[in-house]
Amino acid sequence: MRQLGGASDGELRLDSRFHEVSPPTRNGVHLQEPYHLSQECSQTQQKQSVGAMKPVQSKVVAEAVTAVTERLSWATDELRRTSSIETCCQLCMLIRSCSDALQSLQRID
Repeated sequence: MRQLGGASDGELRLDSRFHEVSPPTRNGVHLQEPYHLSQECSQTQQKQSVGAMKPVQSKVVAEAVTAVTERLSWATDELRRTSSIETCCQLCMLIRSCSDALQSLQRID
């Protein structure tokens, strides 16, 4: 085995028989886990973190739905009471925005 550019122990080395980069070694012992083991560990950790985030995400989405629904209800009540065309237009835009937000939140959860 020859070293790449004077690589010392713990650095990548070039295996001249295969012209591949082999994992770092120290005193002939590989310092990294085999690729398939590190991939399995990584995938398991990702699944666990996604699973752990789901209840938190659901809670946040539920809180957002509640807040948007309350704002939608308020805007609807105000729309019934107002006689101003300008206020009416602003409330209609708010109601539409709330409706769009609720649809987006339902797609997330």
